[in-house]
Amino acid sequence: MGDAQPVCPCPDAHRRLMDMHEDIHRASEAYFDGDEFRRYLNAAIQNSRSVSFLVQKRKSRWSNFAEWYDAWSTEAAANHVMRWGVRSRNRIVKEEDLKTLSVAELTYYGTRHQEGEDIILVPPYIAPEHILDVFSDLIERDKPRGGGAIRVTRKWIDDQLPEYELIDALRELYAGVEALVREAHVRAGSTRCAVPTFTRPCVTSDLESSLRCLPPGPISASIDLKTGKVYEVHRRFIPRDDAAMPGLAAKYGLRQSFGHGPVEDIDQRLLMAKTFLENDGFVGTGMYFYQGHEVARIVPFALSSQHPDELAIVHTLETVGATPFDGVMFASESWVNVAGDAGEHDSTMIASPFYDPDPRGGRGEAITIYGFSRQGNTRSLVVRFHRNQTPIAYETLVDSTDARLVPRMLIDPVWRHWASGAHNS
Repeated sequence: MGDAQPVCPCPDAHRRLMDMHEDIHRASEAYFDGDEFRRYLNAAIQNSRSVSFLVQKRKSRWSNFAEWYDAWSTEAAANHVMRWGVRSRNRIVKEEDLKTLSVAELTYYGTRHQEGEDIILVPPYIAPEHILDVFSDLIERDKPRGGGAIRVTRKWIDDQLPEYELIDALRELYAGVEALVREAHVRAGSTRCAVPTFTRPCVTSDLESSLRCLPPGPISASIDLKTGKVYEVHRRFIPRDDAAMPGLAAKYGLRQSFGHGPVEDIDQRLLMAKTFLENDGFVGTGMYFYQGHEVARIVPFALSSQHPDELAIVHTLETVGATPFDGVMFASESWVNVAGDAGEHDSTMIASPFYDPDPRGGRGEAITIYGFSRQGNTRSLVVRFHRNQTPIAYETLVDSTDARLVPRMLIDPVWRHWASGAHNS
């Protein structure tokens, strides 16, 4: 006799969770078809509510059901998107369809910062590239000399949740109800179960809150105003390799001790940056998004002198989607100069493997770590270094709580994000 199939403590709820996963894929695939998008949006929202109803229906299977279910309910009630999901399900079932809007955001970036924005209603079938074709023709005709970029972002939004793109909202809604099904399994002592897999390979009984099979962020494209070149955002998920961890620990000799908040953790991140620089030649550019004292998401990315820096930060923020955060830590290599210092001549420098040469000249390289919270706490660590010395030489560390040291290209997009109402409770 073979091993008995593992028993799912809540098979009906688990299947509804998988239904919701499939619905989100179909809504994403129907993004440019208004009727189909509406159908799968409605289905995903209704299935999200069915998950909690069906877990409640089976409450006799757990002796301490009220204890952990009430804890989940309290957390869900504090989540802006989860509350929207409850209201939306009631609207769909008892009143009307959601009042969704198909919009395009047009944002103008100068060579470094956002300088203008407009939002227009567009037919659902209009893709960002269709709008950029108009700008491409104008650039070809007028041949502007300045730099910068125009970015077009296509979004579906709901009139009662205008700050979030709707696929991002569904992902956050899924994460909320997935946490309930996961807790139900943990409380029942079930590590896996035999709920049948769907035709789509990623829609399985595996409990995974982040839906890595779906691309993060809204659909967008940008055009370089100097060259007329259209470029798109490319993201990929980098899975954690647990088998490699012992070797990495031996190589770097680091024990990560984050968990004290974005302002307090920058000391540890500076140590990591120096270790990475000395071993690999780069500090590891990335943003760390915090929920309270804990890191909720880490997003590495690359900056390029060919595109506005602020645009890269905006793309990174969109990767987080509707996941709430109230603090940010940022680590990078930067070009900096000091009053009265001519910097370091290019001929004496060893090229960075990941960064462009100084486009202005006369500046030195520095590790820059910034941490700031929604409550207004800010801290910066800046230390210049010299690659052409062995070992790498570091100058005097600048440690400051002056918010003016945090670059606008970093802090402006984050504060615009918070000011929009995103992640308000």
